[in-house]
Amino acid sequence: MRFTYEATASDGNLQKGTRDAEDTEAVATWLKSKGLSPLRIALEKKKSNGLSISIGSKITVAEKIFLLKHLSTMLNAGLHVAESIDILLSEATKPFMKQLLQEAKGNIERGLPLSVVFKSYPKYFSPIFTGVIEAGEASGTLEKSLDQLLIQISKEYDLNRKIMSAMAYPIILLSASFLIISLLVTLVLPRLGKMFASLNVQMPAPTRVLMAVSAILVAYPPLTLLVLGACIFGFIFLIKSRRGKNILSVISLKTPIIRTVVQRIVIARMLRILGTLLESGLSIIDAVKLASVSVGHASYRMVLERAVGDIERGIGLSNTLEQYPKLFPRIVTSMMAIGEQTGSLTALLHNLSTFYEEETDQALRSLLSALEPLLLAFMGLTVGGVAISILLPIYKLVGSV
Repeated sequence: MRFTYEATASDGNLQKGTRDAEDTEAVATWLKSKGLSPLRIALEKKKSNGLSISIGSKITVAEKIFLLKHLSTMLNAGLHVAESIDILLSEATKPFMKQLLQEAKGNIERGLPLSVVFKSYPKYFSPIFTGVIEAGEASGTLEKSLDQLLIQISKEYDLNRKIMSAMAYPIILLSASFLIISLLVTLVLPRLGKMFASLNVQMPAPTRVLMAVSAILVAYPPLTLLVLGACIFGFIFLIKSRRGKNILSVISLKTPIIRTVVQRIVIARMLRILGTLLESGLSIIDAVKLASVSVGHASYRMVLERAVGDIERGIGLSNTLEQYPKLFPRIVTSMMAIGEQTGSLTALLHNLSTFYEEETDQALRSLLSALEPLLLAFMGLTVGGVAISILLPIYKLVGSV
């Protein structure tokens, strides 16, 4: 088997490479014989051909919650980390989870911290996840850090579920409108067009436009699907790119209907992250750095990145945030200033995050109440417009008879 490794030399330089061996212990022995201190040893992952998807090669939020909950319970019960991992490994059924726990067990047996294995999978474990665990290991309070991380991920999971629930109804309405229009344009219009042509009926301008669109869709279905797919992939690429995220962040804060919801969601997430990181023992600078890459909104990320430099120069976090009143309400900056002055910043951050999570629920309900009539009106106008374009020539035909 081939393993990848990371190790440090006596001069502190990091070395990476691969090694064929029977197990991780053989690789560790070989590294030590070379005067290297192993940091990470893992089975080399097979390269994907880009077409196949490895089933089970991911970890869901629910599985992270399960892992943290059981690991925290066992550590609080007095078990060692190695014993806890071994128990979880015996109960794991998912291949990826087995691989993860096996690596964690091997690292711990070699004297390496638990956070090392999570850092090896940045695609599945965020900097917040690894940062809190690393801080807990460094301070000797891993059980407490796991509990804090469990609360953070559970809150994030609940918030995301509320957002998805609020968006389900608009998505269903828009999907239904698209489906109805597609059926009318591709199935109904072509047949009516043939009938009108055979009867020499002069169709109104809206009907002629729809007929032209229908003719293209029916005559060139592969081209239609190709264009539709290109539009979808182009949109996905745009929203995932840095520039696209910046554009969407500006739009989200300038759109009256969704501005309040976006602001409250981002602030609740940011405050919860900062509170969790500070409570786990990280410095304010490290906490703000991690929060900046995890907040999920380009405008807020920019402010937090600036705040890191300000804090390094001795400027309080609240002083930086209050310069952006459109992003941070006065209550947030004022309460944070009080927390910085009294040394109770962590507790105030948790209280503020709870307040904004409750405000987010109300904002989502208000958004849904505002969107419902707008979407129904849009659906009625769109579908009704297509239906009228179809009925106009029929009325004209009946009138001529």
